[in-house]
Amino acid sequence: MKILQYCLVIVGLGLNLKAGAQTGISGTIKADYVPFSNYIRPDSVKTGSTSNFKRMQLGFSIPLSVKIDSSGRPKMWAVNVAGSYAQLENRDYETKLFPAELLNAQAGLVHMSPISIKASATIGISNRLLLLN
Repeated sequence: MKILQYCLVIVGLGLNLKAGAQTGISGTIKADYVPFSNYIRPDSVKTGSTSNFKRMQLGFSIPLSVKIDSSGRPKMWAVNVAGSYAQLENRDYETKLFPAELLNAQAGLVHMSPISIKASATIGISNRLLLLN
């Protein structure tokens, strides 16, 4: 578990892997880590309660159809899929305020088409799924 925490810290310090092209398969991997911090209630009372947060995110886009128009710009249909998993560690809370785990999954269909020489438009349909433990 300590190795995972150290890896998350290193990745969370700014290393963000991203690969992509306008007409090819593209993807991202991202990790975030927020170390333990104290909880302050809404009425400004400090407590001894602490929480930390670890999150891994993954997303990619797969082109379904790519056609080049007369001006050499692509028209594209693609499927986007993304997800993230987060763990929260909560210590010394009087009542359970936060979940221990979060899962987010998304899927979408995207159409990208040029409007003019200098502009393009993207229309997407997406669905989000959030599960709490």
